[in-house]
Amino acid sequence: MGYDAAAVWRAWAPDLDHQTVGCGHFMAEEAPAAVLRALRNLLAR
Repeated sequence: MGYDAAAVWRAWAPDLDHQTVGCGHFMAEEAPAAVLRALRNLLAR
């Protein structure tokens, strides 16, 4: 992206949990297990 998007968002969300998924634009199709794991971790809080 050319900049640190997580750093920009931390100004509004200091408890931001930033995770990356190694895939392209269609995350749910290209890396369904990684996306599901991230969503489960988020919802388990």
